Amino acid sequence: MLRRYDSIDVLISQNDDMTFGALEAIRKAGKTTGEDGDILVISFDAVDSALKLVEEGQITADVECRSDLGGYIEEVIQKLEKGEKVPRLNFVEEGVFTKENVAEKLDGE
Repeated sequence: MLRRYDSIDVLISQNDDMTFGALEAIRKAGKTTGEDGDILVISFDAVDSALKLVEEGQITADVECRSDLGGYIEEVIQKLEKGEKVPRLNFVEEGVFTKENVAEKLDGE
């Protein structure tokens, strides 16, 4: 795609592992990433190794996808099984990390 379309300037990747492969392909194509680079990269997962790339400026933003929701889901199911009412919509707080705020996340772990 990078050889075929020279005008690609944004990559949105479904998860960090996909992003790592895309970053390698972008480098091999002779392009750069980041705010001052050729391509802005937005990823999802917010694993530590990707957050370090956010800190370095290679990934522009990484959106957290929390994998620790089992306990919360179990709590909702138990309430439903007891006949209790639960909110129709439930939101889980997740972060969006950029160079401006990623250090807080990295330092907090």
